[in-house]
Amino acid sequence: MPEQCGWAGLGGMGSGLAEQLRRCCAEKGLPAPLVWNRTKAKAEPLVAAGCKLASSPADLAQQCSIIFFMLASDAVAEKVFEDIASSRKERGLIVADCSTNAPPTAARLEALGQDQEPRIVYCACPVFGRPDAVRAGQLLFTVGGQSEARARVTPILEGMGRGVVDIGDAAEQAAIIKITGNYFIGNIIQMLGEGFALVEKAGLPKEVLMNIIKLMFNAPSFISYGNNMLHDIFVRTAEDPGQPLVNGTKDTEHAKALGKALGVPLPAADVILGNCKDMVERGGGDLDWSSACLPVREAAGVKSDKDLPS
Repeated sequence: MPEQCGWAGLGGMGSGLAEQLRRCCAEKGLPAPLVWNRTKAKAEPLVAAGCKLASSPADLAQQCSIIFFMLASDAVAEKVFEDIASSRKERGLIVADCSTNAPPTAARLEALGQDQEPRIVYCACPVFGRPDAVRAGQLLFTVGGQSEARARVTPILEGMGRGVVDIGDAAEQAAIIKITGNYFIGNIIQMLGEGFALVEKAGLPKEVLMNIIKLMFNAPSFISYGNNMLHDIFVRTAEDPGQPLVNGTKDTEHAKALGKALGVPLPAADVILGNCKDMVERGGGDLDWSSACLPVREAAGVKSDKDLPS
């Protein structure tokens, strides 16, 4: 039987990924995916494009063989997974969670699925890339979970992005890789913020530093967040939803907890969190994560050209 895919969560990343799933299913001759979101209006463009609307997570559980998640928090992922687990009547369901969850959450959901009757296989499939990479089909996927489930999920993920990195048999390991990667991003934002503050305070044009970044550090995170700082673009839009600062704060807290659990000091985490929480307390939690550079610039006496939370 061909896989019947479903999608839960249509936020800034999820809506684009669900569209990539729709295209992938059409190319592979699979049935159109079912889509679900708490706010049904967000599903309307996908339904108009050919997806089928699911009325609830339980509806996904009853009709799908693979359900993909892209949900806002660990708590939401756990709630949706529990709703699906309580509604599933047959074996063979895979939940492929593309959300960014703490490693203990991934381990807990994988164990919960194994304890169900019928059993549900949970795979952690966190992604690397911003919404523009989603739209361009250039997202990088990771996948961790049971080998049989990975074998079923991987060809679909390959059709949705630029590649899949197989992490192995434990969902928790994929979550560790994702949290580590996002910790890199937090450090990149901190470094860029400090670097632009140095250059601006010295009276040099920001464009000079951005040119060096492009020539020497030509990687997506350096370029996208560097451009935000170059042009003071911190307000997220529908066209460029970016990564909300509050999500970056959550991911850095996950990294700090992971370091503590493994006995690995992460001193930069406290610096990154300090700047993130500063902006959140000012009401900037919905700004782009790159706005965490602003406390660094302000401490140096460098002001933004745009009106931002104070």
